[in-house]
Amino acid sequence: MLTAVLLEKKILLISSKKSLITQVTDGLLGLLHPYQWLHILIPMLPVNLRAYLDAPVPFIIGLEDHDLEQLDLSHMHDVMQVYLDSNEIICVDSLPGLPEKPKKTLLTRLKALDSHPHRSLEHIEHIDNAFDGMLFEDQFYEDFDTFNVRDAFFEFHLTFL
Repeated sequence: MLTAVLLEKKILLISSKKSLITQVTDGLLGLLHPYQWLHILIPMLPVNLRAYLDAPVPFIIGLEDHDLEQLDLSHMHDVMQVYLDSNEIICVDSLPGLPEKPKKTLLTRLKALDSHPHRSLEHIEHIDNAFDGMLFEDQFYEDFDTFNVRDAFFEFHLTFL
């Protein structure tokens, strides 16, 4: 998903929890630092505004899963559909992988920051799998080091400048 955001693709975030959609949206935007998302951004799309899904420009749009019944996504071949509740990503268009050296450095830094033995980051082969351990409203890690996570991604982005 990070690759899709960096390449300014169309991304549809789908979940049964509004709070999860907005957290992931905020997280994606935060990971872009020092860049900014300058395209359509609708954290929660009301169904009556579904015409935005046909926009010819990149977007990040959040949608509750019960609204899917009213929409036909089969014609949306250029949209990455991210099902947050099941950690499933449907992307018809193939995306290039992230460069190996910067990706390896980023994963190493993120693994070093993982201080929770009950949750392992060893299974992460793709950066997109980082959402496996997503925190929900009733969970909070007081010792979570947001500064160093942001710094790891900032360093990652600097390798492209």
